[in-house]
Amino acid sequence: MLRVLPQACKETLLHHLDQSNTVNTVLDLLQALLPSLSDNYQKESPLGSTAKAQTALEQLKTHPKNVETTDQLMVRVVVWGICQFSQSPR
Repeated sequence: MLRVLPQACKETLLHHLDQSNTVNTVLDLLQALLPSLSDNYQKESPLGSTAKAQTALEQLKTHPKNVETTDQLMVRVVVWGICQFSQSPR
């Protein structure tokens, strides 16, 4: 943007920026925000998602697994199938 301004405007703008302390204020603001932005990026980025997936897979491999067998699931599926069959037009 500064390249297309006439030289007089460019010098005036740069002088104003120096006098108003705008650059230092913006830099201070960015330095204050950067840690939280970086943390959030790490949590939400694809690399962060990959790390979460790898952690979940590792936990899946290492944690003990409890298996409980039951016929209740099959009973529900069979009953649902019978109901669907009896309601279908023939």
